[in-house]
Amino acid sequence: MPSKSRSRYTASSDWKPRTVLSVKIVEHKELKFGLLNTKKPFVTVNCPWLEKKQKYSTLVKNEPSAIVNETFRFVIPNHLLAEKQLVEIMVLNEGQITIQTLATFELDALSLEIGKTLSKTFVIDKQSGELCVEFLKYVQEKPDYRSSTDICIEEKKFRKQRMPKVKDAIEAVFNDARSESNLDFNLEQTPVISVVGSGGGYRAAIGMSGGMAALKDAGVLDTLTYAAGLSGSSWYLCSAYAQDGVRNETQDEYHKWLQRQMEQSIKETVKSALKDVFIPDIEYSELKASKEEFNQPNGLVDLFGYTVGKSLLDDKISHTMSQLRTSVADGKVPYPLFTSAHFEGDIASSEFRVHIENTPHEISMPRFGVNIATKHFGSHWDEGVVTRECPEFPLHYYIGSCGCAFSVLGETFMAYGSEADPRLLAWIDALKQEDFQPPSDTMANESRQTESKKGGLNLAKIPIIGEIVEKMASDRTSVVNRTSLVNNVFHNLTEELPFVYDDPADRADLLCPDVQDIVRKLGPRYQKDVDRENEHFSVCDAGIVQNVNVEPFLKTSRFSDLIIVFDMNGYKSDEDFDYMPIIQSAVHASRNGLPFPPIQVKRLVHEAPAEFLVFEGSIDDCPTILWFTLCNKNFKEIKDYEPKIPFDETMNDGRPFNDFPVYSSGTNFGTIQFEYSELHFQQLHELMYHNVTSCMPYIKYHIKKAVERKIRRQERDVQNGP
Repeated sequence: MPSKSRSRYTASSDWKPRTVLSVKIVEHKELKFGLLNTKKPFVTVNCPWLEKKQKYSTLVKNEPSAIVNETFRFVIPNHLLAEKQLVEIMVLNEGQITIQTLATFELDALSLEIGKTLSKTFVIDKQSGELCVEFLKYVQEKPDYRSSTDICIEEKKFRKQRMPKVKDAIEAVFNDARSESNLDFNLEQTPVISVVGSGGGYRAAIGMSGGMAALKDAGVLDTLTYAAGLSGSSWYLCSAYAQDGVRNETQDEYHKWLQRQMEQSIKETVKSALKDVFIPDIEYSELKASKEEFNQPNGLVDLFGYTVGKSLLDDKISHTMSQLRTSVADGKVPYPLFTSAHFEGDIASSEFRVHIENTPHEISMPRFGVNIATKHFGSHWDEGVVTRECPEFPLHYYIGSCGCAFSVLGETFMAYGSEADPRLLAWIDALKQEDFQPPSDTMANESRQTESKKGGLNLAKIPIIGEIVEKMASDRTSVVNRTSLVNNVFHNLTEELPFVYDDPADRADLLCPDVQDIVRKLGPRYQKDVDRENEHFSVCDAGIVQNVNVEPFLKTSRFSDLIIVFDMNGYKSDEDFDYMPIIQSAVHASRNGLPFPPIQVKRLVHEAPAEFLVFEGSIDDCPTILWFTLCNKNFKEIKDYEPKIPFDETMNDGRPFNDFPVYSSGTNFGTIQFEYSELHFQQLHELMYHNVTSCMPYIKYHIKKAVERKIRRQERDVQNGP
């Protein structure tokens, strides 16, 4: 393990116990309605003395009797524990014109004995049926979220199953007749290897498929412990795991299926989902109805995720994140992790953001050491207590929330081209100049003003719609909400949340030397607290500010000895890679006191586009990062290249299959391109496949070095003792 640090926050002792009132609607029997009324009964439960919103439960449609089993919870403040605690329950029926009140009941919960359930049957008039309710008052000792920066028990169990398979795979790579050297290591000395994909829409998903295919064919896929992505690469992983396309035996067929799915234009899916109210898309209408029933927000990002999900998930469109547990239950494939982020509506993500790690078992916000059971992400919360459990989000929700880049703050994007910190951008611009000096705050501010003017778009002057557009540009949630809104886990939470990242000064031995100046200037990670007042908070594409996120594998809990990155970022042209994802990854990691291998930034900003870069530290507590791109330089120079699909040069404007631009003028691979022919899919797939395969000796060499580093660390830890 890497050296220990104070970021290992594991206690939840700051959370004070709460007294909770639980009201469970068990069933209703023989409800009777007027002849002209439709049969849509529902129940409201309200505690007006708490000043909480009513909790609605749609019981059943078109049936007078039904089992309900839905529970509502209310957190009782200490100063009201001895006061009258009146619970109001109303049974209503939604008619065609009006809502009919069938009955109203009251119960004083003050008389309830702590920890003892009271079952009560309320008679709804003598001839109109019954309502069965259970009341329970109890003291909750721990919050419904888990407070820790460590991984959950289920993920630890996965690793216990996975690591012997990783060890066997590494041995198989090296201990054969073709290998120049054998490796001798035990299970504890087996390195953790992770693959991380970037954003980039369908381009990223296809590039990810080529990289994963190359690893599979070389026998390296089975050496991975984790597979992670954001935005477009997370789409690939969501689809691959849902469609059982990750295993060696199924990957080839899955990629053929994926290619066919990407030939379909998502325009047709959008049209289907947005048909008029008389002929709605049934699945999307059911999704909207479910969220409305449970008072969950629904918006543009939900539609976007559903639209992409219809293509990439197909018959698994209703799968949930929790269902991916079956894919990893036996430890035969890497553990998936999808990155999103919490931003605030009108604050640039460079100033405030909270990364979110989405896995089959938990949704985690490591900045605060808060981990939510996947099934509870989206449920209603109050003071750390789940007050109403909602159905788990479908997998296509994560396709939207992890990959919806139009959440970008418009005015910041137009001024700087991204939501990266303007001081960081000014620093990089200065590095590109021949006489480099670190920019001052004044230089950064002047740069911001200059760039803003260079944008040439004064929104306020746009006729008629200027004010609306300006609001949308300055706030993600104004006019049209461009984020995914979920129920706020921090709602009404009074406890101080821990700040669990390290101060860079405490980890000077791990700081990337070439970025120390900007790290000192930017200071420690954003200290702003989360919003606790609003019932909802925003979840967005993390790629808006950082299009590759390796931080989950730099921390102690998932520390990876070797990280393989597939970078499908949207670079300026095939001749101009600014390598911003690498620089941002190094800066943000160093800023948080996390070990990122040294990079030579000044050299990197002048570096010609390359297929493969290596970043390696000089100490055993720092991972090695192998960085692959979609640079089409060596690939297009291959003479008489034979593609894996039928091809003639008329299909590619008279050029060979492997001669095409990825980013420059004439490209067919734009970030917002959502329809790929077989040719264009295969070109990108085979490009990344070639770039990774041609460097496979280097990958294996660094796997060997990762084993050696892990051996040295284990021996050091044994020598130093616990």
